[in-house]
Amino acid sequence: MLSDAVLVTTKLSMRPDWLDDPNILRLFQVLEAASIEGRFVGGCVRDFLVGREVHDFDIAVNRDPEYVMKSLEAAGLRVIPTGLSHGTITAVLDHVPYELTTLRKDVETDGRHAVVEFTDDWQEDAARRDFTMNALYMDVGGTLYDYFGGWDDLKDGHVRFVGDPRLRMTEDALRLLRYFRFSARYERQGFDQNVLAICKEFVSHLPRLATERIWQEWSKLLTIPKISSTLSAMNQIGMFDQMYRKMPVKVTDKDIAFLDQLNGGNPLQRLALLHGHFDQKEARQLANALRFSNAEKKYFIGLYTPREIFKDLSNRMFFQVYNKIGPDLVRDIAQLGQIRDEDGGWDKLGCFAEKTGQPEFPLLGRDVINMGVEAGPEVGQILQKVEDEWIGSGFQIDRETCLSRLEKIAKKE
Repeated sequence: MLSDAVLVTTKLSMRPDWLDDPNILRLFQVLEAASIEGRFVGGCVRDFLVGREVHDFDIAVNRDPEYVMKSLEAAGLRVIPTGLSHGTITAVLDHVPYELTTLRKDVETDGRHAVVEFTDDWQEDAARRDFTMNALYMDVGGTLYDYFGGWDDLKDGHVRFVGDPRLRMTEDALRLLRYFRFSARYERQGFDQNVLAICKEFVSHLPRLATERIWQEWSKLLTIPKISSTLSAMNQIGMFDQMYRKMPVKVTDKDIAFLDQLNGGNPLQRLALLHGHFDQKEARQLANALRFSNAEKKYFIGLYTPREIFKDLSNRMFFQVYNKIGPDLVRDIAQLGQIRDEDGGWDKLGCFAEKTGQPEFPLLGRDVINMGVEAGPEVGQILQKVEDEWIGSGFQIDRETCLSRLEKIAKKE
């Protein structure tokens, strides 16, 4: 247990509205009746204190998970044993999940996983958390419990590790990436150079982590607006190639500055903006390194469609590519082009995609059969010839014209 822990309790003058939610009141009534103390912890407390909308509710409890689960079930609540070995169960009330986790202390850590032991000591549980602002608890009455000055750090805009940063990262190397994500969101004091030096020591540990954990943190960071100073610090200590399984990458200050011009955008689009000099081969390599899903990989690689295809919006190849990848991806490509390229012209592409939308080929297989062609592979082949002409026209020829072309081709075949 950390020696610098000092419990400070604060009765909040403004309670969150969700503390009066009937489901939450019901859940805490059941907990109290079973002599279980529960307190909200982590993101829901932190987000409320800074005025952000709260979506997920994590509750710490001071009894073992089996007892908590049986107590809730005995009261007629639906309970899911989502992570019993780590002390976590999920209560579901009116289709809303509430995650309850028994207080824990670390018994053994290896930089990736932790062996935990359940406890009833709130301070021990707070001492194992990463940052002081994440070690804040709040009870259902609106009282805040602060063991490590997290409330002051949150108000001051300072991301501070609980205890020794080196020890925290030794326990779990992912905290290195979480430090930068939380700094991007909350830090207003600037980076502590001593902490950055410690971060640099642990950069080489990142490839040991599960890729899914890395992408989960990295993608969340990429959703935060105005992250150029954070990415510069990450680049300074050589994080990118280590996050990408030692895939060699070069990120410049100019690349990083681009991201502040794309405050919307999804994580994959912002990632493509950061690595704008990649070609599709390198994009595929990165997608594989981060183990994207098939849908993510298809979209991400699509963002690297060769730029020269979009220079002439009347070119047959452009229409073929447009029909294949669709207007949404084309609009995202245009947005990246407007930011990264000085040549201009990308606004025309965006306008074309907005106006055209997803064109729908006006013929079906039965139209070919109605022309007297027997069902079989020949139907698709004939239909493809008409579709090629439709695409080549810029999707302009209508159904009647397509039917006329179909009739001529069918007769010829």
